[in-house]
Amino acid sequence: MINLLQGRRLIDLSVTLDNNPWTDPPPLLPNIEYQDHQQGWPEMAAMFPGLEKSQMPGEEAWASERLTVTPHNGTHMDAPLALQLDHQRRRTGVWHR
Repeated sequence: MINLLQGRRLIDLSVTLDNNPWTDPPPLLPNIEYQDHQQGWPEMAAMFPGLEKSQMPGEEAWASERLTVTPHNGTHMDAPLALQLDHQRRRTGVWHR
């Protein structure tokens, strides 16, 4: 296997999505609504007609999350190449080869 990081230092710049006030400015904050195993039942019942709670372990459905995010929440996966307003890709930031 080729070592692509040979002679390079890898720095993790990951930013997680959380319901907290320090990840983004207020109008751009991500919002995460959590559903527990009981709150998820109506959604599961709609997806599987005829399914009864008694058929599920502990009579519980799946838990889930609903996210409201902007393209700039969390880690930017397009760096260092980003799509510009004219839809052309341009190098952004520092790029060394």
